[in-house]
Amino acid sequence: MTVTKETEGKFPKIKTIFKAQDLGGWDEIQKKFFDEGAIFDKIRAKKS
Repeated sequence: MTVTKETEGKFPKIKTIFKAQDLGGWDEIQKKFFDEGAIFDKIRAKKS
């Protein structure tokens, strides 16, 4: 039995696949999510 057959009923089907370009490209992703004070830092601050 393949992994797909074993797990297909456990998770919802993926309806949309996107690329980095759909989010503005890697430069925009870096700035929005990972630069100093961006979303990732805000999430980490809430967990601390």
